[in-house]
Amino acid sequence: MNECTFEVIKELAALSGADESIQKKLCLISWNGKPPVFDIRAWSSKNRPYKGITLTNDEAKALKEALEITF
Repeated sequence: MNECTFEVIKELAALSGADESIQKKLCLISWNGKPPVFDIRAWSSKNRPYKGITLTNDEAKALKEALEITF
């Protein structure tokens, strides 16, 4: 099985868990050497990624627009 690699390009926001051992974050991440994507997932205090979602620029824009309409 191939190993999954990642590089956190930029941490954009901490969404929850600032005082806990697991923190949900919004980041720009390059997975397996591919172009960076928006990434929302939980991270352990040891910088281990848990399950999450990735969004392309177009998907992130669509989400932003949906949230603006909702709120």
